[in-house]
Amino acid sequence: MSDNTLLSLQQAAAAVLDPLLEQPPTGPLPPDGVLAPGVWIHADPEGQQQVESLQLPGGGLTLRTTVQHPGGWLALHIALGEVDLSDHVLIGFYARIQAPRACTWRACLRSGTEVGFVDHFFDRDVVSYGAASSHMDMMELAPQRRLPRRADWREFILFFHVESFETTLLDLRLFAA
Repeated sequence: MSDNTLLSLQQAAAAVLDPLLEQPPTGPLPPDGVLAPGVWIHADPEGQQQVESLQLPGGGLTLRTTVQHPGGWLALHIALGEVDLSDHVLIGFYARIQAPRACTWRACLRSGTEVGFVDHFFDRDVVSYGAASSHMDMMELAPQRRLPRRADWREFILFFHVESFETTLLDLRLFAA
């Protein structure tokens, strides 16, 4: 297969995530929120929070966030580039996660359009617990009429509840079928 968009979605995500999960940065995030090329934290400028990246035993990306004044959003963005979904019926993700105390977040596919972007949220909240756990969710494309099958750019976004938390992302995979 010379043009396999299934692989391009997986490869786009793996290209930015694998190096980050294997060798995460440590310390407070810089003002631009960039963790690695193609991966960044974006927060509502109306809020006041500090985010730091930790490297704990067992690997993965650990984020510790201290919120002094909650804003409207706090999210981890993963750039996917131009992923064509024309020949697919669903997209999904698998996450392996852990947290010292339970915390939740929502996953979203953002697609760039001529006039901005459109977000499509996956149905299920992701919950991190004290023990490592797995979460998988998928979205059928047919009912998502506003989701462009072709987009100038796409991002996979993890929206966190705007509260102090710590969570470890041990693994994250995206897929399409």
